Amino acid sequence: MEVVFIMTGVCIPSPTRWLLLGLCFAFLKYQADKLMTQFDLKLGKPYDGSKPAVMTMGKAFDEFILEIIDESTIMVCYPLVLLLICPLEPIYQILFLLKLIVAPLYYIPPLLAKASMVGVTYGLLNLPLFMFTTLAAFVLSLIIQFIVLLLIYLNHRCIRATTERPRMGGHEVGMKRFPEQGHVIDINLKTPTHIN
Repeated sequence: MEVVFIMTGVCIPSPTRWLLLGLCFAFLKYQADKLMTQFDLKLGKPYDGSKPAVMTMGKAFDEFILEIIDESTIMVCYPLVLLLICPLEPIYQILFLLKLIVAPLYYIPPLLAKASMVGVTYGLLNLPLFMFTTLAAFVLSLIIQFIVLLLIYLNHRCIRATTERPRMGGHEVGMKRFPEQGHVIDINLKTPTHIN
């Protein structure tokens, strides 16, 4: 069974799809472990008071930009995994979706315990550090996904614009819509004129 992406017409053979799924899950695990390590290094194991309990938004963004980038790459990778899971048999879809749902439950509680000790303020808004980094990563991932989809759309439009309109034997074929008859094929016979 092969996956066909409709917009590009790209076929992904089954062994390649399984390889991509394995790489995506390995990448997600690597990014989650890296994120845990970064929070451990910046916040310390227990809250020792070396970091201020409240940070401004600018300082938190500057100090935790790597964590925001790692969270956004995880968020961008999830839709890719879902696209790769869709054509699989239902039992594999259920297993992989369960893995996608349960895996964050292993990583999120320790991150919440570490990052909830530090707050981020902006005016009257006061958020825990983990919520701030998650919201910033979500916005960044939406921007990245929008740019990727826009590039795919523009590429598709450019390819369609450069292809010539189909012709049948030198005659232009067009479609006209008549409400009472549905679609009717209109063949315009244009004879070439020769200048002697």
